[in-house]
Amino acid sequence: MLALNLPLYIKYTISRYLTAETGLEQLSWILLDNLPIESIDEIQNLKQIHYEEMRFFESPYFNKYYLHQVNQVKLRFPFPNFYNGLLANFLLSSTDGSKNFRDQEKIKRINEESRRLIESSLSMLDTQIDIPGKDHLESFVKLLRGMEQLFLKSSVGQTMSQILKHLEVPYTEFEENWLQGQLARFQESHRSTYIPREFLSEYLDLLKFGSQKTPSRSLMSLWLKMSKERIWNVFRTYEEFSNSSIEMQGSIWLRNHLTAIGLTSAMLNSTQSGKKQLKGVLGHFGENDNTWEVYFNGSIDLENLKPVELSRVSKGILDKRSLKIFHKLVEEISSLICNEQLFHIMMIIILFDTGELPSKCPMASVREYHLRFFQRKLFSAKLSFVEYSHFHKVVKMLKEFSSLLDLFLI
Repeated sequence: MLALNLPLYIKYTISRYLTAETGLEQLSWILLDNLPIESIDEIQNLKQIHYEEMRFFESPYFNKYYLHQVNQVKLRFPFPNFYNGLLANFLLSSTDGSKNFRDQEKIKRINEESRRLIESSLSMLDTQIDIPGKDHLESFVKLLRGMEQLFLKSSVGQTMSQILKHLEVPYTEFEENWLQGQLARFQESHRSTYIPREFLSEYLDLLKFGSQKTPSRSLMSLWLKMSKERIWNVFRTYEEFSNSSIEMQGSIWLRNHLTAIGLTSAMLNSTQSGKKQLKGVLGHFGENDNTWEVYFNGSIDLENLKPVELSRVSKGILDKRSLKIFHKLVEEISSLICNEQLFHIMMIIILFDTGELPSKCPMASVREYHLRFFQRKLFSAKLSFVEYSHFHKVVKMLKEFSSLLDLFLI
């Protein structure tokens, strides 16, 4: 939303700055009430900056046309700067139909409420100026978007666009709370899946005895079956999936479930701790979640468990090439996903990869939303050194591994 709409608010404030009648008024549009002025002399010496001094464009025609648009901004919304907050809410919640935001209805409600607040507050002004209605405000937004498109043709506009792309908005407590809620739902969908007794019994033996114990050929099959059930349970917790047609659900399932299994397997294989691996197998992904330990009630020594490698469990199922790709994948994932939250977000990104389906379908918005969250979480975890291209590299490797997995499971 910020990337789409912040330029609108910037165009509005710059336009009001350029059409202000005094240097003091210009400064007030930039600093609002925080004017660093202590004397009348300072006020009198403020120099007004005119549009002609800015020289946004090399073309005289573009400069003249842009000045016309700047003047139109003041004519269409000529109100004092203490209305900036209301207008900012309206502009920042505007949509142009080019993006399919996850909370589309909520954004629309915020935009409508902002518009009503503008109308009602302006109606109390003692002014002869017509109060802008819904159509007027919508055309005002179109004017600002047109200004942004033209502005991007200038060297100044291109520079500002690059700056806004790298704008770092602090990761908030609200975002973290939302993510914790998603993680709890993700965990519940895993825990609700039945774990076959024969699988858990044999897996625990492998954890306890390591290479001394030989896995059975059925262990991998049981793991795949359990993983598929878990992934289906995750899908069902999203109404965007449940409300889609049976055909679309089937298409998304066939496209992505083996990739998700590959991610889970690589994530578990990347840990050097048998205890942590067991925790993940049981479906407990919270970093501070130790409730699962009561299942064993001290019957096994959790601290001395040895992690199980896929190469041992998949013996006789996967060939050397597949295992080579998998081991490389484990290395890449261990440097990209450093906690359970990032694993959860990446899992949803993979599950809701809609491929050739329309970009505006509801399931695509789930992926887009989590994709942005993945970037935000990387930044909040001070992992900005992780190149975003690394993420795409891992996804490509997962797709390659899942295609090989599919061949061996036919």
